Amino acid sequence: MTMEMDTHEYVKYAHSQNSAWVRTEGRIFDYLFSRFYKDRFNYLNNESKVNIPKIKTAFGQTLPEDFSVLDLGTATGRVATRMIEYGVRPRNIVAVDIDLAKLDDSHFPIDVQKIHGDVVNISELLSNKFRDSRVNFELITANMLFHLLTYDDYVSCLSQVRNHVREYRSRLMMVVPHPLREELESIREYHSQKSTTETAPWGGRINYQIKTIQDYVRGLREAGFTTTFIGTAGVEIGEDSRLFLHDEAVWSELERYRKTGHHTKLPHCFRLWLVATPSGDLF
Repeated sequence: MTMEMDTHEYVKYAHSQNSAWVRTEGRIFDYLFSRFYKDRFNYLNNESKVNIPKIKTAFGQTLPEDFSVLDLGTATGRVATRMIEYGVRPRNIVAVDIDLAKLDDSHFPIDVQKIHGDVVNISELLSNKFRDSRVNFELITANMLFHLLTYDDYVSCLSQVRNHVREYRSRLMMVVPHPLREELESIREYHSQKSTTETAPWGGRINYQIKTIQDYVRGLREAGFTTTFIGTAGVEIGEDSRLFLHDEAVWSELERYRKTGHHTKLPHCFRLWLVATPSGDLF
């Protein structure tokens, strides 16, 4: 399958009612955004000493008019579109993707600032886009991206992102396929896996760079972030189910689901999500 055909099939799948975004990922971001907005709203009301122009969101809370988002691995802009639906100004969203065809797709939201390039070079991409090399964001999102990067590139990307966030008030929200893949037979095999290739729902092939749950947390810490929330979601496991930190605990829970006949294998839309805040103070 050529790259053009693969992109076409991906777009067709991604915007169908049967996509993982509709079934799982969109609902995860709804949940995470609502938590973040409430926290942010409380901060602005309790700590702000000046009258900040605000906009109303879909949740009823308010945010500054200049509330800014960096969307990594945006593809055809599903997360960016969701942010606009919440009330964020399109011009305040910066969306990055390596696939120009997806950025140019007709589904992509109008007026969002698009950057074509590899997220591993995010500092260079942002400095080329903006005169202010220290442009900062209140929210950084990465949906279905970091499982495609090696561990070193994952940490490198996040380390660069760390230089573009606003102290402890910013949030990083990331969603990846759950690293406990359906073909793994044991926790030992899981920890020894480095990469695998799977068939995507739209028919293409995806090369996963497998990182354990603890790898994701460790990488965030190495990049200067503190993990504040971890969760899982899938067809059989609700988006409010929480399995924290320890791979063995997650494995045991999934084994219980298998043995009780809830499902015999993990669905494609089984997801891991993490929320993190900047640790320390670079300012």
